[in-house]
Amino acid sequence: MRKNIIPFLSIFILLPTFALSMAQLKYGDLVEVKAGEVISGDIMCFGAVVDIEGKVDGNVTCFAAQITINGEVNGDVKAFGSLIEIFGKVSGNVDLQGAVVRVGGEVGGKLKSGGATVQVSGDIKDDAEINGAVLDVGGIFEKNLLLVSNRITIYPDLHVMGNLGHSVEKLSLPDSVVVDGKVYQYIPEKKKEKPEVVIAKTFAQKLTDWVKDILWHTAAFYVIGFALLLFVPMRLSMIVETVKKRPLKTIGIGALILIVIPIASIIVMITFIGIPTGLITLTIYSILLYVSQVIGAIFGGILLLRLIKRSWDLKMVHCILTGIPIYAILKTVPILGGIMFLLSTLIALGGLSVVIWQMRKVKAEETA
Repeated sequence: MRKNIIPFLSIFILLPTFALSMAQLKYGDLVEVKAGEVISGDIMCFGAVVDIEGKVDGNVTCFAAQITINGEVNGDVKAFGSLIEIFGKVSGNVDLQGAVVRVGGEVGGKLKSGGATVQVSGDIKDDAEINGAVLDVGGIFEKNLLLVSNRITIYPDLHVMGNLGHSVEKLSLPDSVVVDGKVYQYIPEKKKEKPEVVIAKTFAQKLTDWVKDILWHTAAFYVIGFALLLFVPMRLSMIVETVKKRPLKTIGIGALILIVIPIASIIVMITFIGIPTGLITLTIYSILLYVSQVIGAIFGGILLLRLIKRSWDLKMVHCILTGIPIYAILKTVPILGGIMFLLSTLIALGGLSVVIWQMRKVKAEETA
């Protein structure tokens, strides 16, 4: 039953994207907050190099090859990059993921870091968890410190006011190191594998599950179908008209889009800077694949009512009410369900692409 709830979650997948849009977006080859400059509010940075020398009164999120924070951040910091260096002051929590990570400043909240090589020698006010292939650790940790790596080097100036946990069998500590709490070996708890118990389902149980599956998909498709009718009725009608006039051309364009978008997204993600763009594109693409089933179901309802009434003069509401439950039933049939999904996807992607191209063409002509 849990997997049947997933369709409803597709409606809310883009909510984090809308939340992020509340932050100030900065992007380019070089994104910088110069010394003496003060930014009020959250910022999100995309670029080859991000350099923060000034002050940010808000949270900072960065995706870049090289990220340097020598200034002051009055908020949390999340950074994803190849080289990340923080030698300034951060009042909140810090989450860093990169190939090489260096922290030598002051962190007012919790520190969580991961990378191939991680070097920490700052002043950490709250708990810290440091993961990496190679760890070099020193400085002051005012609460607990957990080190997870097979290669850990401890600097002589290390002072841990809480407990010190480590994942190696034996941790070598210089004589000058001070640990106020206990030093212990951290061993991750392994989940006990439960034996799989297979219970054969009766015919009644199978029938009940089949009906539930149909009802869940029908309800989810109705939500999306009526949302399309309510918010973008003209676009929905244009897609349907496009498919009616040029069905083969629409399906061909849909097949091209179906193949090209994931390949292009993966190519973009090969470059580290392109990872956010690729992930967002794939997320939208996944949602579009699900919504395309609804458009395909509506078009199926149109064809069915066309055969019954022998007329194209149909109300979209009737097409939605008719096409969606029939599609939800056929979708559960082996092989046929896969064919229905592929066909509806090609129709929807192709129709949507043609409509977008036509709208851009009209707009360009009006502008000219």
